[in-house]
Amino acid sequence: MVDKIRIGIVPAKDTVDRFRYEPLLHGLNKLGHDVRLINNNRYDDDVIIVSLKNLKIFPLFNERPKVIIGDVTDDLFSRPLNRYNFLGKIYNLTQLYRNYAYYVRLIKLCNCIVVGSGGQAECFSKYQKHISVITDPVLDADCGISGRYIKREQCHLVWFGSVWSLYGLATIQDVLDKLGQAGQFILHIITAPTVNHGRLLGAYPSNVYEFIKRQKIACQFHAWSPSSYSKVIASCDIVLIPVDAKSSYTRNKPPGRVLLAMALGLPVVASAIPSHQSVIKHNENGYLALKTDEWLQIISELAKSIDNRKVIGTNAQQYARGNYNEDIFVKKYHDVICSCI
Repeated sequence: MVDKIRIGIVPAKDTVDRFRYEPLLHGLNKLGHDVRLINNNRYDDDVIIVSLKNLKIFPLFNERPKVIIGDVTDDLFSRPLNRYNFLGKIYNLTQLYRNYAYYVRLIKLCNCIVVGSGGQAECFSKYQKHISVITDPVLDADCGISGRYIKREQCHLVWFGSVWSLYGLATIQDVLDKLGQAGQFILHIITAPTVNHGRLLGAYPSNVYEFIKRQKIACQFHAWSPSSYSKVIASCDIVLIPVDAKSSYTRNKPPGRVLLAMALGLPVVASAIPSHQSVIKHNENGYLALKTDEWLQIISELAKSIDNRKVIGTNAQQYARGNYNEDIFVKKYHDVICSCI
C-alpha cells in the first residue's frame, strides 16, 4: 500500500481541466492521497502535475518539488502550418523558434512526461526518456447520456471541438457540399463562437460564422457549454471527426473526441489517423475514412439504416466506457506517480 502522497495539480484553465485534471483531482483523493489545485508559485508537494501547454503556468522553481510530471496534450514543437497564409507561417515559425529552448528545459526538469497518444510520445522521446501514454477519460457525467436511434426526415450530423479544430471539418468541404446538395442532412456544430489569438493569422476558418457562411449544407450552431454539449451530441445521428491528416501536429492528436462520441452511443466517422485507428475497429465500433468517396458512402449508408447505427453505436459505447472510464484513467496516472516517487 502506497503511503499518502501530497499531489499538486496546476490547472490549465481550459477544457484540459474538465477532461483531465478534474477526474485526477477527485479520483486521486478517493485513493487516499492529499490532492489540491495549485494557484500560486509555492510548490511544497511531493508531486506536482502541470500542463506544459501554457508557458505562464510553469515558472522556474525556487524550491524544486520532489517529482514533476509534465502533462502534454499537444505537440509543442510543431504547428499545422499548411492552413496559414505567408504571414501566418512566419508568425508560427517565429513562436516555435522563441519557445523551443524553453520547452526543452521544462521537459528535462520533469521526472516524467504524460502524453495523450503514441504519436506524441514519439515527438517527445528525444527530449525525455520517461514517457507514459494516457488518453483522456470518458467522463462519468457523460456516461449517463446515450444517443437515440430514431427515424426522421433529415439525418442529423454533428461535429464538436474548438474553433481552432474547425479546419479539420473544412478538409472535407467537398463531402459537406455534396451532402448539402442531397438536401437530406443537417450539420450541428458545437464550438465557441470565435477565438482571439495571433495563431489564426490568415487561417480559415477564423470563427464559426465564417465557416457556416460558406456551407451548402444546412447548419445549426450550438455554443459550447459544459452543461449541454453531451446532450446536443447525443440528440444527433452521426458524429463526424475529420482532421488534417497531412499535418503531423493534428495527425498525432489523441483520440479524446472520438472516445467521447463513442461513449454517448453514436456511430463515429473519423479520419484514418493513428490515434483514431487505435480505438476504432472499422465497421465494428466506428468508421475510418480518408477519401471523399469513403466519407460519402459511409455517411449515406448510416443515414439509411437505423439498425446499423444502433449496432455500431452500442459497440462503440461498450468499448469506450469499458476501456477509457475515469477509474481506469486515474489508476494509470496513479501508477505513473508511484513509479516516480
